[in-house]
Amino acid sequence: MYIETGKITLPNPRVDLLISIREGKYTRSEIEEMGKQLKAEALAAQEQSPFPARVDLSGLSQLITGVYMDFWASNQ
Repeated sequence: MYIETGKITLPNPRVDLLISIREGKYTRSEIEEMGKQLKAEALAAQEQSPFPARVDLSGLSQLITGVYMDFWASNQ
């Protein structure tokens, strides 16, 4: 999970489960129970997350601006 590792895993490690849900192999109550479990896991992971509690919006804006500027400068 990204919140635990800081890494995005593609394809999704639960791709088979997601396909099964899309194909209707689970009842609504089963899916809701899975959702409750996933929420509990996410909340527990949030407690252990190395990420800060608040987003540094100014820093994020500067990062994005820098990426755009570098891209535009390299394509001229």
